[in-house]
Amino acid sequence: MTLAILLEDEFGEREDGFVDVGYLLPIIETSFGGTEERERLLDYIDPWGHTVFNRLQLDRLSAELDELRKIGLNDKELKIINQFQDLIAKCKKTVHTYIKITGD
Repeated sequence: MTLAILLEDEFGEREDGFVDVGYLLPIIETSFGGTEERERLLDYIDPWGHTVFNRLQLDRLSAELDELRKIGLNDKELKIINQFQDLIAKCKKTVHTYIKITGD
């Protein structure tokens, strides 16, 4: 499942981003167990649509990504997590920006 993970401004203009070619969602499903209860923000990523995270959600989103690091990721998986964390850091520094994830 391919995801575009983007940093966008309030007008939907892309400021930065990258493409994940199928690593992030399997990591989330494996590590978090795919439970029916949606307790984590990462559980809300829509693999076939759009998911948007605002600045108020970024600390929690970052903590969830840090939690994923503890499960022993390979180099490609770790690269995706690092790129995601970099976008979050940029988003936190600039007002009126969002993390947008676009699925297939």
